[in-house]
Amino acid sequence: MCRRFAKGCRSFHTVCFNLYTHISSASRSSRSMANVVESRIFAVESANNSPYDQPFYFSSKDKANLVSSGTSNVWSFLAQGGYAHSLCVTTSHRVQAARLHKSLGKKLTEILPGIPIVKLLSYIPGNLHGSLQRGFLILDPQRHPDLQNTLHSLLRENQQNIQLCTYTKEKSRVWQSQWEVNGQSKEMDRSEVVTVNGPKPSPFVEILRGSAVYSSLQDVLSVLKEFGKTTLTESLKQHLNAALLRSPPDSISQWRKIFDEETSLIKRAYYALSNYVAAVDIAKASEVSPVIVDRFWHSTAAYAIATEIGGGIQNLPDHHHIIYHWPDDLLKPDLILFLTVSDEERIRRIRNRGLEETQEEKELEANNLFRQKCAPTSAIAPF
Repeated sequence: MCRRFAKGCRSFHTVCFNLYTHISSASRSSRSMANVVESRIFAVESANNSPYDQPFYFSSKDKANLVSSGTSNVWSFLAQGGYAHSLCVTTSHRVQAARLHKSLGKKLTEILPGIPIVKLLSYIPGNLHGSLQRGFLILDPQRHPDLQNTLHSLLRENQQNIQLCTYTKEKSRVWQSQWEVNGQSKEMDRSEVVTVNGPKPSPFVEILRGSAVYSSLQDVLSVLKEFGKTTLTESLKQHLNAALLRSPPDSISQWRKIFDEETSLIKRAYYALSNYVAAVDIAKASEVSPVIVDRFWHSTAAYAIATEIGGGIQNLPDHHHIIYHWPDDLLKPDLILFLTVSDEERIRRIRNRGLEETQEEKELEANNLFRQKCAPTSAIAPF
């Protein structure tokens, strides 16, 4: 938890904040291109309380590898000036995502009585489990005056973990507008969407394995163990009324894979920068509450030292070596907690969340010596 800037570093963090603003702007301008690469499909469920008697699917029109199903009447109510909204949970942490999805569903039902709310999936073809996002499609043919403000409030409360889009019809075209909250709500991206052919079997069937129907004890235990860590983090967050952040932060995490392919010099600079960018988020959030950060300078330093130093543990720098000294211009945490887990379980959690391992994480899995070097390095308190 961090409550304050390191004394005397305000000028540096002003520069860092400007850099963060520039990166965020670049991230937003490139988001449209990222969405094209991902070719994400939205799947709308059919259910007893749904106006649709069978699932339907839609995606951005510019996805050349998708086959359009032609003009569909599923958006017919938009022609009379109605709206639709999609709300998707974007966090990759499975237990946290499930809890947030349940909480949002309950809240939407309570605050939007009489408005149709249908379950929604968003995914990348060929990587259903690894890219899956659950959410809701909210249908608003009457254009309730307060509905959009209500949804924007939910986005403001959970802006790092959910995505909000609005759908409108202009002549024969349906448009998807993506929203963000940065002080006030504003439209970030706009693209045309079309209905597309759905896969067989349905993704609503495919996702049952490992989330509703478990085929092995190992799958069951992996969820319950993840529940344990997530419960601890969430309990701390709730008990302290704290904000929960991660490093690398969302504003630059989309470039992680690119930098992982670079030379060590450039890759290490990227991860070091991620700590400074995260520090800006931390400082801002700490003005109103304590902050819990998942990974920070310790992780960056541990991976770097274990990778660059050859041989066994005996070759690691002495515990008092200056290499372990916390950077003078980087925000310092008030408390550090190290959670231990078996390497097998660590790998299982990464894969179950659909995250791609970095080269160093693969090295952790395959190389026992590398694991041994990382452990004592990360556990050093460099204050």
